[in-house]
Amino acid sequence: MVSPLDAKLGRDLWRMKGQALAIAVVVGLGVLMLVMMDGLVNSLTETRDAYYARYRLAQVFAPLKRAPDRVLDDLRAIPGVAAVEGRVTGGALIDLPGLAVPARAEAISLPPMGRRGSMPCISRAAACSTRPGPTKSCCSTASRKPTGSSPATGSRRP
Repeated sequence: MVSPLDAKLGRDLWRMKGQALAIAVVVGLGVLMLVMMDGLVNSLTETRDAYYARYRLAQVFAPLKRAPDRVLDDLRAIPGVAAVEGRVTGGALIDLPGLAVPARAEAISLPPMGRRGSMPCISRAAACSTRPGPTKSCCSTASRKPTGSSPATGSRRP
Protein backbone atom coordinates (compact mmCIF):
# COMPACT_ATOMS: atom_id res chain seq x y z
CA MET A 1 0.00 0.00 0.00
CA VAL A 2 1.32 3.45 -0.97
CA SER A 3 1.15 6.20 1.59
CA PRO A 4 -0.66 9.41 0.56
CA LEU A 5 2.58 11.43 0.68
CA ASP A 6 4.35 8.97 -1.65
CA ALA A 7 1.41 9.13 -4.06
CA LYS A 8 1.51 12.94 -4.00
CA LEU A 9 5.28 12.86 -4.62
CA GLY A 10 4.76 10.58 -7.63
CA ARG A 11 2.02 12.86 -9.05
CA ASP A 12 4.17 15.98 -8.55
CA LEU A 13 7.19 14.37 -10.23
CA TRP A 14 5.02 13.23 -13.14
CA ARG A 15 3.69 16.79 -13.64
CA MET A 16 7.19 18.27 -13.68
CA LYS A 17 8.92 15.42 -15.52
CA GLY A 18 10.65 17.89 -17.91
CA GLN A 19 12.16 19.83 -15.04
CA ALA A 20 13.21 16.64 -13.26
CA LEU A 21 14.87 15.37 -16.45
CA ALA A 22 16.69 18.71 -16.89
CA ILE A 23 17.95 18.58 -13.29
CA ALA A 24 19.16 14.99 -13.78
CA VAL A 25 20.97 15.98 -17.00
CA VAL A 26 22.67 18.96 -15.30
CA VAL A 27 23.82 16.82 -12.37
CA GLY A 28 25.06 14.12 -14.77
CA LEU A 29 26.99 16.66 -16.85
CA GLY A 30 28.50 18.13 -13.69
CA VAL A 31 29.79 14.71 -12.62
CA LEU A 32 31.07 14.11 -16.17
CA MET A 33 32.98 17.43 -16.13
CA LEU A 34 34.46 16.65 -12.71
CA VAL A 35 35.75 13.25 -13.87
CA MET A 36 37.05 14.73 -17.13
CA MET A 37 38.88 17.63 -15.43
CA ASP A 38 40.44 15.29 -12.87
CA GLY A 39 41.76 13.10 -15.69
CA LEU A 40 43.03 16.16 -17.56
CA VAL A 41 44.90 17.51 -14.52
CA ASN A 42 46.47 14.09 -13.86
CA SER A 43 47.51 13.75 -17.51
CA LEU A 44 49.05 17.23 -17.60
CA THR A 45 50.91 16.63 -14.34
CA GLU A 46 52.37 13.34 -15.59
CA THR A 47 53.31 14.92 -18.93
CA ARG A 48 55.04 17.86 -17.21
CA ASP A 49 56.95 15.54 -14.87
CA ALA A 50 58.08 13.32 -17.76
CA TYR A 51 59.15 16.37 -19.82
CA TYR A 52 61.12 17.84 -16.90
CA ALA A 53 62.81 14.48 -16.26
CA ARG A 54 63.61 13.86 -19.95
CA TYR A 55 65.19 17.26 -20.51
CA ARG A 56 66.61 17.59 -16.98
CA LEU A 57 64.78 20.81 -16.21
CA ALA A 58 64.56 22.34 -12.78
CA GLN A 59 61.65 21.53 -10.51
CA VAL A 60 61.81 25.03 -9.04
CA PHE A 61 62.70 28.34 -10.68
CA ALA A 62 63.37 31.21 -8.29
CA PRO A 63 63.86 34.60 -9.91
CA LEU A 64 65.76 37.05 -7.72
CA LYS A 65 66.77 40.65 -8.21
CA ARG A 66 70.28 41.70 -7.18
CA ALA A 67 71.14 38.55 -5.23
CA PRO A 68 74.82 38.08 -4.37
CA ASP A 69 76.68 34.97 -5.58
CA ARG A 70 76.93 33.61 -2.04
CA VAL A 71 73.16 32.91 -2.17
CA LEU A 72 73.96 30.15 -4.68
CA ASP A 73 76.15 28.43 -2.07
CA ASP A 74 73.33 28.67 0.48
CA LEU A 75 70.92 27.11 -2.02
CA ARG A 76 73.36 24.29 -2.83
CA ALA A 77 73.49 23.45 0.89
CA ILE A 78 69.74 22.65 1.00
CA PRO A 79 69.19 18.86 1.21
CA GLY A 80 67.79 17.39 -2.00
CA VAL A 81 69.08 20.15 -4.28
CA ALA A 82 70.96 18.54 -7.17
CA ALA A 83 72.17 21.66 -8.98
CA VAL A 84 72.01 25.43 -8.65
CA GLU A 85 72.84 27.84 -11.44
CA GLY A 86 72.80 31.60 -11.41
CA ARG A 87 71.91 33.49 -14.58
CA VAL A 88 71.42 37.10 -15.54
CA THR A 89 68.28 37.86 -17.54
CA GLY A 90 66.78 40.95 -19.07
CA GLY A 91 63.97 41.85 -21.41
CA ALA A 92 64.04 43.99 -24.53
CA LEU A 93 61.99 45.08 -27.52
CA ILE A 94 63.71 44.54 -30.88
CA ASP A 95 62.75 46.20 -34.16
CA LEU A 96 62.74 43.53 -36.87
CA PRO A 97 62.07 44.18 -40.55
CA GLY A 98 58.62 43.04 -41.60
CA LEU A 99 57.02 43.42 -38.17
CA ALA A 100 54.69 46.33 -37.45
CA VAL A 101 55.42 46.25 -33.72
CA PRO A 102 58.73 45.45 -31.99
CA ALA A 103 59.31 41.82 -31.02
CA ARG A 104 59.65 41.01 -27.33
CA ALA A 105 62.94 39.30 -26.46
CA GLU A 106 64.53 37.92 -23.33
CA ALA A 107 68.30 37.82 -23.02
CA ILE A 108 69.66 35.03 -20.81
CA SER A 109 73.33 34.77 -19.87
CA LEU A 110 75.35 31.74 -20.88
CA PRO A 111 77.22 29.53 -18.41
CA PRO A 112 80.99 30.07 -18.29
CA MET A 113 82.80 28.40 -21.24
CA GLY A 114 84.76 25.42 -19.89
CA ARG A 115 81.94 24.02 -17.75
CA ARG A 116 79.83 21.98 -20.14
CA GLY A 117 78.69 22.22 -23.73
CA SER A 118 79.76 24.75 -26.29
CA MET A 119 78.54 28.07 -27.63
CA PRO A 120 74.97 27.86 -28.95
CA CYS A 121 74.41 28.10 -32.66
CA ILE A 122 72.41 30.90 -34.22
CA SER A 123 69.67 28.65 -35.61
CA ARG A 124 67.01 30.48 -33.57
CA ALA A 125 67.83 33.74 -35.34
CA ALA A 126 67.66 31.95 -38.69
CA ALA A 127 64.25 30.53 -37.78
CA CYS A 128 63.05 34.11 -37.21
CA SER A 129 64.36 35.15 -40.66
CA THR A 130 67.04 37.41 -39.22
CA ARG A 131 70.81 37.22 -39.19
CA PRO A 132 73.44 38.75 -36.97
CA GLY A 133 74.38 42.02 -38.58
CA PRO A 134 75.91 45.37 -37.93
CA THR A 135 73.10 46.86 -35.84
CA LYS A 136 69.60 46.16 -34.62
CA SER A 137 67.45 48.74 -32.89
CA CYS A 138 66.72 47.53 -29.37
CA CYS A 139 64.86 49.07 -26.45
CA SER A 140 65.63 47.93 -22.93
CA THR A 141 64.89 49.68 -19.65
CA ALA A 142 62.94 52.50 -21.29
CA SER A 143 65.64 53.82 -23.64
CA ARG A 144 66.15 52.92 -27.31
CA LYS A 145 69.77 52.09 -28.12
CA PRO A 146 71.34 50.56 -31.23
CA THR A 147 73.10 47.32 -30.38
CA GLY A 148 75.37 45.31 -32.58
CA SER A 149 76.36 41.73 -33.14
CA SER A 150 79.37 40.28 -34.87
CA PRO A 151 78.43 38.68 -38.22
CA ALA A 152 80.69 35.67 -37.67
CA THR A 153 79.81 34.62 -34.13
CA GLY A 154 76.64 36.45 -33.16
CA SER A 155 78.33 37.79 -30.03
CA ARG A 156 77.54 41.29 -28.86
CA ARG A 157 79.92 44.15 -29.49
CA PRO A 158 80.49 46.82 -26.86
